[in-house]
Amino acid sequence: MLYVDDWDKIKQRHLAWWEGEIVDRMLVMISAPRDDVPPFKMPADLDLARFWTEPDYALDMAEAEFAATYYAGDSFPYYMPFVGPVCQAAFVGCELSYHGTRSCWLHPMIESWGDAPELRYDPDNRWWRVMQDFTRAAAERGRGRFWVGLTDLCHPGDDLAALRGTENALTDFVDAPDEIDRTMRTMLNLWERYIDELYGILRDADQHGSAGTFGIYSPGKSYTMQSDFSCMLSEAMFDRHIVPILERQAAHLDHAIYHVDGPGAIRHIPSVAAIGDIRALNWIPGAGQGPMRQWAGLIREMQGFGKSVQIGARPDDVEPILEVASPRGLLMSVRCSSPDEADDLVRKIDGWTAQHMK
Repeated sequence: MLYVDDWDKIKQRHLAWWEGEIVDRMLVMISAPRDDVPPFKMPADLDLARFWTEPDYALDMAEAEFAATYYAGDSFPYYMPFVGPVCQAAFVGCELSYHGTRSCWLHPMIESWGDAPELRYDPDNRWWRVMQDFTRAAAERGRGRFWVGLTDLCHPGDDLAALRGTENALTDFVDAPDEIDRTMRTMLNLWERYIDELYGILRDADQHGSAGTFGIYSPGKSYTMQSDFSCMLSEAMFDRHIVPILERQAAHLDHAIYHVDGPGAIRHIPSVAAIGDIRALNWIPGAGQGPMRQWAGLIREMQGFGKSVQIGARPDDVEPILEVASPRGLLMSVRCSSPDEADDLVRKIDGWTAQHMK
């Protein structure tokens, strides 16, 4: 593995985290700009069409970013093939248009249930072929050099919002509950096939394991589950329509983590945490919600459900959070300003872990 000193030790710490345990200190993935190479910047003449559709064009930039990054603690170079969130809807026919390098629009394709097209696996779908090409190219280039993950397909409920439009999908939960359940089951069957085929591409390139959105190492099939659409659903609707899908997704994986996206999703945490096959929770407060240390109490509550927890934090968040939450089963992803700051933070975390594990 490029740019890391002890890949075996890093994997050992990640595996302990999945089990809610700890090896020698809290799991921490720290990165910083290197001070011996120029910082990575997207080219001024970036060709968006090539960036989204040509693997080598995007991978050249990813590798340039790896080379300009200092990896400390338990971080490592990681690439997740990506053609936009909720891309599974594009795989069944939604028109996709990209905006910048991290976002896209999906244009609804089901105007009414009476004339809904068949949602099926299409081996010749443009975006599904692009995703396979990206995953295959990354896995081949990454052999022994960087880790490759499984893309963000999202939850069939999020697919529903893309297929129908958000407002229509919301009214469907009241007016057409049987149709949404049928559609989500269809998309779940497709999700399992897509995940298995992409994971097979990684195995064919001799990568033994995977990762989800947050780049957490797993020796098996790992994926970041989510249901952002659920922020607009009541607890009763979530439990009836969304939880059964989550249960089946989690059972299909070796290491499942669930992304809790903002304050509107907090009310669903108990239902998610009750799913035994979900091993970990990720918390992202969202824009304007203050620094991560303000959410230390919620992080502790998540740990109280018996789940590992992953968060993104600033360097000055780490100690205040550890005064409230346990370092056991906690992963912080931190961006530092320099290699010296990164190494100093790892040393401090060693001490804080020992202090709070007593």
